[in-house]
Amino acid sequence: MFDYKRIRINGKTYLEHRKIIEKHIKRKLKPNEIVHHINGNPNDNDLKNLKITTIKKHNKHHHCIKRIKIYCDFCKKEILLREKSYNWKKNNGQKKFFCSRDCLFENLKIMNNKIRKFKNMDYIIELKLNKGFSGYKIAQKYNLNKGTVYNHINKYLNINHKKINNHKGENSLSSKLKEKEVLEIRNSKKSHKELSKKYKVNRKTIWKVINRKTWKHI
Repeated sequence: MFDYKRIRINGKTYLEHRKIIEKHIKRKLKPNEIVHHINGNPNDNDLKNLKITTIKKHNKHHHCIKRIKIYCDFCKKEILLREKSYNWKKNNGQKKFFCSRDCLFENLKIMNNKIRKFKNMDYIIELKLNKGFSGYKIAQKYNLNKGTVYNHINKYLNINHKKINNHKGENSLSSKLKEKEVLEIRNSKKSHKELSKKYKVNRKTIWKVINRKTWKHI
């Protein structure tokens, strides 16, 4: 805060530059009006150095408002948000920021389409499980979260009084490998690292397959 000159009138303290301007224009300053020092010296209260402006213009001139650079979550366009506004929105649970209403509405359309997919998910899962699809493959095909798919599968299995443990091998809900690939892994002389890269699974999965901790039935 600048150390502005102050004066006392009838026992009250006032900012000198504001009183000088009010005396010159013969009226009181409005709530949105502020006095700007043209040469930047807050102690120079010469009338020629004083200018009436608005708070918004004054803040822009002095760059008092700190702004944060972020990117639109839809079109990736750069946005400049006030720091206070950004922090308030973030603290109140806002996770996504958009540069315009168009981007916001386009994002809502995508979200609504995903919700429609979830509504039809029970039917899709029943269809794909009966055709021998695993939960992993269903998630990949429909570009969905694996956890969401497994939750729907569990719901479907509970309704139909089935147990997850009854599904072995390729029919397992969490299966990422086929029987043919399992046999190839067991007969291969490659390292665990090479096999994990080739079949896109964890090294621990490869170790379990080779040591028959999983896929015991073949």
